Amino acid sequence: MNEIAAKLGAVGLPEPVAALADRDWDAVIVGGGHNGLTAAAYLAKAGRSVLVLERRERLGGAATLERPFADPGFVVSPCAYVVGRDPPVRPRPAARRAEAASQDSLRLVRCQPPHQSQR
Repeated sequence: MNEIAAKLGAVGLPEPVAALADRDWDAVIVGGGHNGLTAAAYLAKAGRSVLVLERRERLGGAATLERPFADPGFVVSPCAYVVGRDPPVRPRPAARRAEAASQDSLRLVRCQPPHQSQR
């Protein structure tokens, strides 16, 4: 990872916490995920003063990648658990009919054993 990419999404304070707490904000966004950042950007573009609060060390939420293991070859999304949920999400009958009629539909295939990667 290059120096710029390593800093993208890093959380920091533009001012000391006491100074931030003393200011009046037009909007306080709780959560620096992609939706919170989008809302903050629209509000800031409209001239509002916006404070974004994020618990994690990185901004972006589900739109980020992490390296949870020592091996740098494993890069995962913090939202990857949604794809492998058990039991799987069942689409409504109308969605199943539409899927059956389409040859371009997304198909999820459960692998056995789960969470294996071939290199």
